[in-house]
Parts: sequence; structure tokens; C-alpha cells
Amino acid sequence: MATAGVLHRIGAVITFGYFAFHIFNLARKKRRKRLSLTKFIFTGHIPLEHFKHERPREYQEIKEAGELDKRVLRKSSPKRKRTQRLQVNKTATRITWPLLPLQ
Repeated sequence: MATAGVLHRIGAVITFGYFAFHIFNLARKKRRKRLSLTKFIFTGHIPLEHFKHERPREYQEIKEAGELDKRVLRKSSPKRKRTQRLQVNKTATRITWPLLPLQ
């Protein structure tokens, strides 16, 4: 029983450290006014200004090849944004609900 308690405490410390590190980095990124990648992860789209700043060489190559117009997306309609939010919510619900009985 003592071993289980020690292992549980070690796991708790590691988990706390991970989340503290994650929150610190998120706050640091926000301070520099960088884009939170949360939206990028779910949509796969990144704002053009952010792309220019983060990947200047790739941006220049695409621009020189004349493919910039093909790759740039215009602003999403409110209906599309709502659909994307619903997809994220459904995915989160599908992942979370089966885990509830494990608590």
C-alpha cells in the first residue's frame, strides 16, 4: 500500500509540473501577442500575417511560385465558424463522455 501511495504522489507531481509548464508557456506566448495554436489545431488554417512572421522563407517560396492566391482562404462565413465550433464540441463530447464512468 505504501508503494501505491508513493507512486501516486510521484504521478501527481509530474502531472502538476506538466500543467504548470504548459500554462507558463501559454502565458508567455500571449504576452508576445502570438497566435494561440488552439484554433490552428482544429481548423488547419493560420492567419496570413502570422504565417508571414513565423515562416518567412516558406511564404516567399509560395509567393514566388504564384501559388499564394490558391492557398489563401478568405474570411470564413459565420455559418462556417459555427459549424467548426460544433465539430470541436462534438469531438470533445465524444472523447469525454466515455471517460466519465472511470472517475
